[in-house]
Amino acid sequence: MTSDTGLCRGACLIALFVASLTGCASSLGDGGVIAPTDEQEPATADNTVDDDIASASIDAPTVTAPDGSHLTITVDRVSDGDSLRATSSEGDLEIRLLGLNAPEGDECFGDRSATTLEGLLDADELRLSPWPPEIDDFGRTLGFIVADGVFVNHELIVTGHAVARDQSDHEFAEAFEIAEEHASTNGLGLWASDACGADTGSRFEFVEIVADAPGNDQENPNGEWVIFENVGDADASLSGWSLRDESTRHRYEFPDVIVAPGQLVRVRTGCGTDEVGSGQIELFWCDPEPPVWNNGGDTAFLLDFNGSIADYMESSRNR
Repeated sequence: MTSDTGLCRGACLIALFVASLTGCASSLGDGGVIAPTDEQEPATADNTVDDDIASASIDAPTVTAPDGSHLTITVDRVSDGDSLRATSSEGDLEIRLLGLNAPEGDECFGDRSATTLEGLLDADELRLSPWPPEIDDFGRTLGFIVADGVFVNHELIVTGHAVARDQSDHEFAEAFEIAEEHASTNGLGLWASDACGADTGSRFEFVEIVADAPGNDQENPNGEWVIFENVGDADASLSGWSLRDESTRHRYEFPDVIVAPGQLVRVRTGCGTDEVGSGQIELFWCDPEPPVWNNGGDTAFLLDFNGSIADYMESSRNR
C-alpha cells in the first residue's frame, strides 16, 4: 500500500452498486443468481419473515452463489451471527463465515444477527465451500454456506445483519461491499440510526482515515489516525461513544469530551496527552496492540452510546 492512503467513504461504492443493479435479476435466474422472492422469503428461527430481510429484497444487489467443491453439513449450534458448530462426514466443525463480521452476542444487534442466521440455516440442504477449507489461527473452518440455494454470507450483509470484512482475499469481496452499501444506504438492520436505541440526535461524520503510518506502523502508531467532525448544529458529548476497526478486535472508548458544531476530532492510535480546546481536538487511543488500521483495507466505525453505527469510513483497498 502506498503511503498516500486513498479515502473511501461508503458512498464511493455507489457506482459499483448501480452497476450491479443494472445487470442483476430480482429472482433466481441464469447462472444461479439469487434473490428472495414472494414465494420463498428468508425466515427467522420462529418462521416469521424478518423485516430487514423483507426490505432488503427490494432492488437488492444479487450475486451468484458458490457452486464449486463443497461439503454437506448439519448445524449443531449457532454461536453468534457469524459462527456456528456443525457435523459432517468429515467430523465436527467449528465454522466462521468468511468475508463478514457480525456483532457479538452481548453487543448491539448481536442477538438479532444470531437469530437471523439460525433462520437462514433452517434449511433442507446446507453446503459449505470451498472444501478443503482455509483454517484460521483459532482452528476454525472458514467458508461460505449456501442454504437451499440462498447464499447465507451475502444475505446477512445485504440485510444489515453483518458488515463486510475484506481482510482476507476471497472472490466475493466486491459483491459483499456492494451488499453492505445497499444495507447502509437503506438503513437496514444494524445500519439504522435507532438500531439499538433511540436516535441520539448527535451528528458526527468521518473526514479522513490514514491507515498506513510513515515507516514501520508498529514503531509509529501515532502516524495513523482518523478524523471526524460534528456536523450537527449543537454541542455533542462523546461520553459512551466508541471507535472500532473492521475486525472489532480494536476498540476505543471516548472520554467525556464536548465537541462544538464544526469542530474536528482526531484519534491517533498511539499514546499521548489528550488535547481538548476550541481548535481541533486531539485524542490518543494508546491501543495495546498497534497498529489498529490494516494497510490492505479497513473500516473505521463510530458507534454512539447505544452501540448503533453513527458513521463509517473505509480506507483504500489494494486488490
